[in-house]
Amino acid sequence: MDTSTRWSLEEAGLYKQHSVDSPLIRGFPKYLETSGSKEFIRRQVNFVTRYLYFVDSQEVSLKCLDQPERTVDFFNQLEASGVSQSTAINHLDSNQKFARYISMEPRCLDDPSANQAVSRFVELLNDIRKKINKKAAKGRKEMGYQLFLIMLV
Repeated sequence: MDTSTRWSLEEAGLYKQHSVDSPLIRGFPKYLETSGSKEFIRRQVNFVTRYLYFVDSQEVSLKCLDQPERTVDFFNQLEASGVSQSTAINHLDSNQKFARYISMEPRCLDDPSANQAVSRFVELLNDIRKKINKKAAKGRKEMGYQLFLIMLV
């Protein structure tokens, strides 16, 4: 990530994050390690803690699952900050893994409403992914057309 993108993220408040010592986050790195997601564990945890901070800077809680407007706003601001499509997708993937981790937590297993909130959250992330992929496909199509025009000259 170039320095201007990082600066944009900091300006938008997307670089602040919660501590990984929070009870809700503490087990997430271990979950990633045991679930086969061993690559870039620290980065994945940072993506999640930044998202959680954006949604609620005061505390880490399951309330993040029921904040669809804040979630959409987070990804819109990521895009506006100039991150690449692959970085945005990495944020999505990390948050989906976090949702799977939360769904296996005892407090979620015992609470049907928490399970429903996780499902809605994952659905929302899938919708955001489709939007990102659609924009990327449109950009690739436009770039191909521009290259075609250059070849004609």
